[in-house]
Amino acid sequence: MAGGDDKFDSNLSESQNSVTFSVISTDMNIDFGLIRLGRIGDLVWEDLNCNGIREAGEPGISGMTIRLEGVDLFSNIIDLSTTSDVNGNYIFENIKPGSYKVVLMFLLIMNFHKRWSMF
Repeated sequence: MAGGDDKFDSNLSESQNSVTFSVISTDMNIDFGLIRLGRIGDLVWEDLNCNGIREAGEPGISGMTIRLEGVDLFSNIIDLSTTSDVNGNYIFENIKPGSYKVVLMFLLIMNFHKRWSMF
C-alpha cells in the first residue's frame, strides 16, 4: 500500500495489481490510485541552415541513438535507449511520471564533427 493514510492512499503499489482482504465488517478504505503513462519523442533532423528550426527540405536522420535517463515517481532509475527510424523519428512509450532527460548519443565515426554537430 502506498502512503500512510488508509482513507486516502491507494491500496495498490507499483508491483501489486490486486488487493486481498477478508470482509468481517464494512471497509470503505479500499482505494485504487492509478497513473497515466506518457510518451516522450520527436525527431532528429539535419539542420541545414543551423537555425534550430526544422524547415522544408531538412531531412530526418536515421540510425541515431537516443537515450532516456532519469527517475520515475517510484524512485526507479530509468535508463532506456532507442534508435531514430528512417525518417528521424523516435519515441519512448509507456513512461511513468518522473524526472527525465533525453540524450542524443553521437557516434564516433570519421569526419563526424564535420558533418553533424549540435548548435
